Amino acid sequence: MHPKGDEFVQVIDGATTLILLDGHIEQRNKLSSGQILVVPKGIWHRFESPESVKIMTITPQPTEHSTERPVAT
Repeated sequence: MHPKGDEFVQVIDGATTLILLDGHIEQRNKLSSGQILVVPKGIWHRFESPESVKIMTITPQPTEHSTERPVAT
């Protein structure tokens, strides 16, 4: 989660699912090579990539991490 700004994500090669936590609902976004998604600031998110994937991100600092399922605000 990035509290100061949006994060830009582009898939360079392969495929992934970028999951956004919107309240208590997980919004699953399937992305493949060439596709772009903007993660809004303050939204917890994670990637699920069963196979290899290359991504490029532009990420505003600071970044917050959680090993447990975060509580969306």
